[in-house]
Amino acid sequence: FDDGDKKQRESPPQFPSQSPSQSPSQSHSQPSSQSQSQLSSQSPSQSPEGQSPEIQVEKKQQLGKAKRRESEDTPHNHTTLKQKWKKLFSVERDVVDCKEEKVKVKDDNEDPEEAKARAILKTAPRKAYDLYSESNLGFGKSAYFFDYLDDTLMKKIVEEFSKIWKEAQYIIPNDPNYEDPYALATMILGLPRKLNEIKKDENKELLEKMRTILPKFDESTWTRSIDAFKLNTLIKKWSWDIPLGSEDPAKILLDKFDFNGDGRLNVKEFLITSIVSNRKILGMKECTNCYEKIITELIDPIFHYSDCDSDGKVTSEELWNGLRLFKKSEKYNFFRCVIDDAHFRTNATNDFILKANNYKTGVLNIEEFREAILTGYWNRHTSLDQVVTDSSLSKRDSERW
Repeated sequence: FDDGDKKQRESPPQFPSQSPSQSPSQSHSQPSSQSQSQLSSQSPSQSPEGQSPEIQVEKKQQLGKAKRRESEDTPHNHTTLKQKWKKLFSVERDVVDCKEEKVKVKDDNEDPEEAKARAILKTAPRKAYDLYSESNLGFGKSAYFFDYLDDTLMKKIVEEFSKIWKEAQYIIPNDPNYEDPYALATMILGLPRKLNEIKKDENKELLEKMRTILPKFDESTWTRSIDAFKLNTLIKKWSWDIPLGSEDPAKILLDKFDFNGDGRLNVKEFLITSIVSNRKILGMKECTNCYEKIITELIDPIFHYSDCDSDGKVTSEELWNGLRLFKKSEKYNFFRCVIDDAHFRTNATNDFILKANNYKTGVLNIEEFREAILTGYWNRHTSLDQVVTDSSLSKRDSERW
């Protein structure tokens, strides 16, 4: 505080004088507009000498009411909440109407021409939003974190990806009553189809029509992808985690992870499905192809070693300190990065934490850590058509080291 503030604090508070004709009871009545103005200029810490606390509280309440009435009389407050909403939002709604989504969100994955073409189909899967690739986990600054772990994790995780995809392709559908919600006949003709109702000649004709309707339709990828018939059997056979009471879990997964909108899951879509849809049971024996061996022998030990205070969470600082002692190749050692002849501490672990943590709390629990490691390697080693075993997608050797 400056000297002026000090003098103001030391000087006695000033209050409006009371006219001789006013009785004490009158002085406590509703203040006039002039006295309101004078009271409003007073500091909240000031109080009239000799007045009881009850009187002071009463005066503050009266002053507050007067200010509220004054603000309600101003023209800008004549605008109702609905009118304000109308200026800000594209769809009107009632004050308490929040039970259903009324705003149709534009799908940025589809251009207007493709969206128009899809409208021709009787039933068309919506192109799901690929937020897992969008997160860029495994790239950017977090790439150095994964480069550092590559010698220990990359080969084993990539081999597991290839194994899971191969086994999925060999699944034989075993539910004769199941109808593929996105069979070609269903999408183009609006006709439901069970497995024994799929005709090879019909599918050939329907594929030609599909290419006509959707010029960007990739028949080669579609042919090698997992359809709903296989997915429906696989979910049950492998004991994958599905929401309780789901009537058609295969359709639920297709709607969430079919990023190119062809009604099937290609290798990239299928593998991220295996990770994200099973995040609560990853590493458990009850679930087939849920990365049990990799998680129990490699990923979990890294987490627990880094979690120095054993609180069930790891921070960027803990990862940085824990990984210093990791057995690794010196070639991709981000602890030895040197800039201008000085050791430079990278923010690779921080970038990993931020990209992996959905709630932006700055920490990861063990479920989030497992999912993040697997998702990072998924980003770096899968394409629409295959599991990539080398570092050509991650660009580790060509761009960073």
